[in-house]
Amino acid sequence: MAGPLDTTLDTNVLQRIHEYQYKTSALHLSSLGQDPEEAKTKKLVAWFTSKLPPPPEDQISLAGDVGCLFLYSFLDHFVNKLYDKWMNSPNTIDLLSPSAAIESSSAASSEYSSNLMTAESVSSSLPVWFDPNNSAPFGTIPLSSALPLEHHITYAPAIETAGMASVMICSAWMVSGYFTGAFQFKNTLECSPSRAMLVTAKTWVLCSLIMLALAWSSDSLVGSVDSLHKSVGITKADADYIFDSLSVLLMWRFILSSFFGGNDDGDADKIA
Repeated sequence: MAGPLDTTLDTNVLQRIHEYQYKTSALHLSSLGQDPEEAKTKKLVAWFTSKLPPPPEDQISLAGDVGCLFLYSFLDHFVNKLYDKWMNSPNTIDLLSPSAAIESSSAASSEYSSNLMTAESVSSSLPVWFDPNNSAPFGTIPLSSALPLEHHITYAPAIETAGMASVMICSAWMVSGYFTGAFQFKNTLECSPSRAMLVTAKTWVLCSLIMLALAWSSDSLVGSVDSLHKSVGITKADADYIFDSLSVLLMWRFILSSFFGGNDDGDADKIA
């Protein structure tokens, strides 16, 4: 009875040994053709991927942010163009020109002088050095041929048009929100409005830094290439456009979190 049993055990052991040798040889053969540099690159890519934040979850918040920024960009540039067009219209230039100001002041001074001439104390009311014919703005100054004063609202080349500005600020916002976790449910719909506002402000700070860098670098680059372009750095229009976006984003995120989000803070988690 012991002989057949020992033979069965020996057969099973031998079969397992053959399977192990086959797997070992197959693994050895597959590793022969692998480049050490390729393996190192794969490990580096895997390590870098593991350190990245999770992908965006809340598509509603992401779509709403992009829509608000697009609308804000087009309205900002549209209103500024209307104001620029009105300021540079011929009627406005004539109204605000130096010659018009001199003419109006001359008319007022003439009326005032005529009233003074009828009074008895004209000579005692004016100093000895006062000459109404040669003193500005009461005298006649030949500024009718002066150049008109034009006011132009200037943006950086990267955000000069509404289309470019909206693409730039939306891209900067999505990149910033990816690293700050602004598109995670725990920071949008599954948190209190105060936490949502804090994450939005944190994301906006990073987005503003990116936009300032883009505006300044584009102005410097175009200024070094185009001799007719005068580099001025960050203009008032650039600063207004970048910094005023905070109110739009805060209002949208507050409405979204108040109506559709949770009101329970829960445990105090760190903002990713």
